[in-house]
Amino acid sequence: MSFDSLLRAQARIASLRDNVPVSIQVDEKYVAEYHNALDQLQQSLSIDLPEFRVSESELRFDVDGVDPDTHRMIYSSRRICDGAFLMTKITSALNYLGLLLNQKEEKKMGYQPPIPAPVASDKS
Repeated sequence: MSFDSLLRAQARIASLRDNVPVSIQVDEKYVAEYHNALDQLQQSLSIDLPEFRVSESELRFDVDGVDPDTHRMIYSSRRICDGAFLMTKITSALNYLGLLLNQKEEKKMGYQPPIPAPVASDKS
C-alpha cells in the first residue's frame, strides 16, 4: 500500500464532501471525480469497494424543458445524480477509510505486553 497515494485519495474524497454544491441535482462530473478517487483508494489498499460507488442507475439525464406541441419532456445530454445520494456514498467511504486506518494503526502501535495469567492464591 502506498501511504501517500492513500492520503491523496482520502484528501480528494474529503474535498468533494466539503466543496460539491449540495443541491437537489449534482452534475455527473462530480460523480466521475469521486469514482476516480475511489479507484486510487482501491489501488492503494488492494481491495475492491463497489458498495461505495454510485451506480449507473442513479445517473439520469437532466430535463431541458417541455415540447410545447407534444408536452413531452426534452432531455439534455447532461447527466445528473441526486446530491444527497452522492453525499451518502462519499460519507460512507470516508467513514470506512477512517475505521480501516484506525484499525491498522492500533495493530502496529507500540509493544503490547501479554496479559499475565491470574495467580492462584495459596490458602493452606
